Amino acid sequence: MQKDFHYYVIRILSEKAGFNSVESQIIAYASQYVDDATEHKPIVLPEKYDFQHTRLKDNILDPVCTAHKGIQFLNDFKTLVQMMIYMSFHFLPTEKYSKQKKYSYITTPNSPFANDLINKAKNNFLDKDNKIYNLIALGIALHTYADTWSHQNFSGRFDQKDNNIDNICLWEEGKWSKISYLNQIKNNILPEIGHAEAFSYPDFPFISWKYNKIKEKKEYVRDNLNICIEASKYIYDFWLFY
Repeated sequence: MQKDFHYYVIRILSEKAGFNSVESQIIAYASQYVDDATEHKPIVLPEKYDFQHTRLKDNILDPVCTAHKGIQFLNDFKTLVQMMIYMSFHFLPTEKYSKQKKYSYITTPNSPFANDLINKAKNNFLDKDNKIYNLIALGIALHTYADTWSHQNFSGRFDQKDNNIDNICLWEEGKWSKISYLNQIKNNILPEIGHAEAFSYPDFPFISWKYNKIKEKKEYVRDNLNICIEASKYIYDFWLFY
């Protein structure tokens, strides 16, 4: 999902769920910022702050990088980056890893792992301590939770079985139309990490599309609008209402 959902839809749902306008703005801003936080080097702040935090020492802030843009994409092949950024914030696996013999990194909508994440964020907020911090944490958790819908059936690791796709088609004017051969080639050149080979199609809320997973020899058909509506309903009905 993109800014249209992570910021605007979350902003609306927050107010509808009972948060005031200031609280809703904090939640929505934090949700969207997960896609914008490319800072990965220590930041020198203009002054010292009173509050204590593990990532703040005197006036030096050690930021958490949750997104890659531009030349930073070259780091995507690093396993640590896939674990700390993609799997943690954008392609949450279905369940926690506990040394299972068979473990799937595939993202699943409203998965048990996602439920654990969002419940923890909600429970922390209900404690009412450090309210702004907890609102920000809730927004971040909602980003990852929402992405379990848009990023379903992909994983945040470099893996052909999970992420190598082709034969992308869009539903246009009542029929399926293949994307151009050139665009398909461009997509296939990209690494099998997340939905790179699917371009931004998983994140567009206004399209219906389909694709084949090469290793699985299986076709996936998606109606992104219905997926976004379902995600909105779950967020409103179960997580934001307090």
